[in-house]
Amino acid sequence: MKAAVGRTLESEDDRPGAPSVVVMTYGLWQRRFGSDSTLVGRSLELNGATYTLVGILPPSFFFPIPEAELAVPLVPDADPWRQNRNTVNFLRLVGRTRQGVPSKRAEAEMNALARKLREQFPEQNARKLGVKFTPMRDQIAGGYRRALWVLLGAVVFVLLIACANLANLNLVRAAERRREMSIRSALGATRRQVVKQLLLESALLATGGGMLGALLAPIGVRGLLALSPSSIPRAGEIGLDASAFTFTILVSLVAAIASGLAPALATSHGDLAQQLNEGARGSTEGRRGKALRTSLVVVEVALSLVLLAGAGVLLKSFSKVQTVDAGFDPHGVLAVRLSLPKARYPHLADVTQFYDALLPRVQRLPGVSSAGVINMLPLSGQIASTSFTIVGRAFSKEEVPQAQFRIVTPMYLQAMRIPFLAGREFNESDTDRTPLVCHINETLAKRFWPQGTART
Repeated sequence: MKAAVGRTLESEDDRPGAPSVVVMTYGLWQRRFGSDSTLVGRSLELNGATYTLVGILPPSFFFPIPEAELAVPLVPDADPWRQNRNTVNFLRLVGRTRQGVPSKRAEAEMNALARKLREQFPEQNARKLGVKFTPMRDQIAGGYRRALWVLLGAVVFVLLIACANLANLNLVRAAERRREMSIRSALGATRRQVVKQLLLESALLATGGGMLGALLAPIGVRGLLALSPSSIPRAGEIGLDASAFTFTILVSLVAAIASGLAPALATSHGDLAQQLNEGARGSTEGRRGKALRTSLVVVEVALSLVLLAGAGVLLKSFSKVQTVDAGFDPHGVLAVRLSLPKARYPHLADVTQFYDALLPRVQRLPGVSSAGVINMLPLSGQIASTSFTIVGRAFSKEEVPQAQFRIVTPMYLQAMRIPFLAGREFNESDTDRTPLVCHINETLAKRFWPQGTART
């Protein structure tokens, strides 16, 4: 990958003792620094440390984490706890397989390495059963990939319904013009020429619809982006380009053929003398035309029922999701994410002192009833787990229970309006110098203490 300005990170940058360097995304370079090309080579302060900006990443590059806009070299050898942990579980490995190497083979080789690590460091890797490859496309799109396919399917169904409806209207119109087409054939027009004319008329109609759709598309895209959640990956890059307009043209042509071919063939088919006689008597439609119209109506109704059934299932699922009890009340809650630079707050006591001074000031703000701090918000996708033991019970290494946990300040539960089923809330007297206390949820309590009081 070639940088837009300067260079990207190199293998020498992550060696211990190497100069501290950083690269920046193209979007951040444009928004915050006005595309200043002289920025490369200057010093930037990140988390209290000084880095030299060595390059601007190309516009097409993006990080799997949307919020990330700066990248610094990873120097694992500089980690003072690395040899004690014998693990780097906090890292995400991103790689590209060699050309011609299937992902299954690469996954098998990684699993072989995982087995060796379990044998060499059984305590740290006892629960790590293997490695699973996830394509970058799936990692970025996440759960939205399936939803987008469902949305595309709904769009296709609507298009097919519109084509069937338009074909039906064209068939009625063609039946009224049967005498006209018969006269054209009598004057020397071939069946191919008649079909070509009718398809051309359908193409003009579909082209007009495609052009109108292309004109209205920017408004629709802006409306959808305004209604869409901010968690959709790369939502800011959604827009109309040459490929979108090319797709519109192709869909318009397909719609023209789908809606005009059947009426054209029905109109141009049959005995010429009979069609002229039927036209003279005022007959506008034969048995074949009626059967085709009936078939189109059946297809249209069937597609509409499938689409309505799918919409009903989605609405029901959405209604159930809206009524799920998350365990807290999100209404009126504002969450602010803070990251304290380690250069200014190197010790836990410094961090504690900062929040001890911050929370009283926040609670005195107008409109604030309570405020608290948590290390990871609920339903944020972040996970922190720990193993625990129970007094009087023995577990094997493979059966030691684990649970997710959060670290909170006393007022957090009150701010989130999380109810208590038993016990008391944290208070200011609960510190690291007093007996440690915690809360557990109802699920864990029922699983390990179905008969009574929990004691750990």
